[in-house]
Amino acid sequence: MKNTVSLATSLVMSLLAISSTIGTTAINADDNFHYDYATVLSSKPVHRIVEVTREERQCYSEEVTYQQPRRNNSGGSLVGGLLGAAIGHAIGHKINHKTGATVLGAVVGSSIANSNQKTSVERTGTRNRCTMVPTSWEEERLIGYNVVYQYNDRTYETRLQEEPGDSLKIRVVVTPMLDSNHN
Repeated sequence: MKNTVSLATSLVMSLLAISSTIGTTAINADDNFHYDYATVLSSKPVHRIVEVTREERQCYSEEVTYQQPRRNNSGGSLVGGLLGAAIGHAIGHKINHKTGATVLGAVVGSSIANSNQKTSVERTGTRNRCTMVPTSWEEERLIGYNVVYQYNDRTYETRLQEEPGDSLKIRVVVTPMLDSNHN
């Protein structure tokens, strides 16, 4: 009978312990974890090929043709006017209208000299031009580390942003379970 009482007392105590644990889990679920350290077995970098695009300034020289204004050269008009006056004077001498022919010759000579003078000269040169051009290339980038670690004789894998070193801080969550198959 003593064994039966002792067994019954053990069962009641176990049920009380289980019910108090269940109540604690429901009330303080955030308290059912702790931190520990796992042993890192391997850490391998993971790379990815990415396309990178950037605007770059590209410059080149090009040949251009442009008009360069010529300075007003009154020397041509003067020479044309003098030649025209001389011719007009010679013609006017023969017809007895020296003054009129001389003036008319000067005006016509000057006008002809002016019309033959170009107001600009065509020139050829080089000019630098720059534009922004998108340039693309492929680049290998580190995206993380595949880490294999061991905790309580079990092996786990994860990917981390940084290399962990020899040990890895882990969060261990304890959740009580009622096993209906366990007597």
